[in-house]
Amino acid sequence: MRVVVSTHAFAPDQELASFARGGEAGAVASFVGYCRAENGTVERLELEHYPGFTEAAITRLAEVSLRRHGLIDLLVIHRVGAIAAGEAIVLVAASSAHRLNALTAVSEIMDYLKTEAPIWKREVGARGETWVEPKLEDYRAAASWRHQGTTIEFESPPTRRGRGRCGGERPLGDEPKVVADVADLDSCAASGRVIPNGRALSPHPLTPSPSRGGGEEEPLS
Repeated sequence: MRVVVSTHAFAPDQELASFARGGEAGAVASFVGYCRAENGTVERLELEHYPGFTEAAITRLAEVSLRRHGLIDLLVIHRVGAIAAGEAIVLVAASSAHRLNALTAVSEIMDYLKTEAPIWKREVGARGETWVEPKLEDYRAAASWRHQGTTIEFESPPTRRGRGRCGGERPLGDEPKVVADVADLDSCAASGRVIPNGRALSPHPLTPSPSRGGGEEEPLS
């Protein structure tokens, strides 16, 4: 297993060719995400992270996913810093004896990275600078890894800015703990209830937080 968080560009084809070597795997599934130009309006993305904390959070999720899905190997590469339009942002690859295990693991990890990993994304281009928040459907996808109707407790990792979906700006450090079920995510816009920044909202049960300090792994279901 390998987890990399880096400011350096990487070549997905080369990484995948190296990852897929060996004869034990019956299936390899992968996903590569790129910085979109958005019809020329986006020049680059700027991704901020917490060195050490971000790597630990992603690594913990990867270790549990490796065991949970019976994977043979797992690779997660995530860029941070300035990423030009057209460059790769993230690569997740999983190998397993059977395809379903690898496909499921890649989907689960990508939903986590999209909504919960402590990485903040800003678009820079013709429209100026805009902080990019996960969409509600992204939260629903991440929450779907729990049983429908299961109560979810969202804990707050550190945040650089008090930004909230459905709630606008908040003072730094004002990160409420929210308890909600999957269906409750749909009511955010209608109710006006503040849901924390995507990196403070934690629908996945495996995110470490300062209050736990890494701690013991929680039950998977």
